[in-house]
Amino acid sequence: MRRVAAAVVCLAGLGVGTARAVNPPVISRPIDNPLPTTAGALHATTKPGAALTVTVTRFPLRCGHPIGIVKIVLPKTAHLPRRIDGASVRLNGATALRVTIAGHTVSVTAPLPTGITCHSIIAGPLTLAFNRTAGVSLTPPRKRTVPVRHGAHHYRGVLRLSS
Repeated sequence: MRRVAAAVVCLAGLGVGTARAVNPPVISRPIDNPLPTTAGALHATTKPGAALTVTVTRFPLRCGHPIGIVKIVLPKTAHLPRRIDGASVRLNGATALRVTIAGHTVSVTAPLPTGITCHSIIAGPLTLAFNRTAGVSLTPPRKRTVPVRHGAHHYRGVLRLSS
């Protein structure tokens, strides 16, 4: 009995077999299979320069902020200017770094992150808002969903117009 107790004390002193508190690894849902999105009602207008909002309910966000380039494919009935200033577009409230147009696809580059480096990726809401100075106009129907792309991933966005 004393030999067993002495062996346990020796092994404990060497750190063998002792229990330590270990933080478990963080395992998150892979972004390779995006979560489904839902669509809501739209209020359409034919007024040129109306404010336009595209929302995606489940979009990959790093520390709550979109990263990279988000591409929105607007309907063929949309009238787009030749150029849209980055200050006319906001991604989750932050001014876009750059906006480019190719046909009916609008590519919006998210602003560069500032502050503390964070690598937490979650699926959260994305709101992409074009203000009136962007010069985008659409004709009705009352309800629209538009394709939204982020890298190789495809999402469904809800398009809303306000007069």
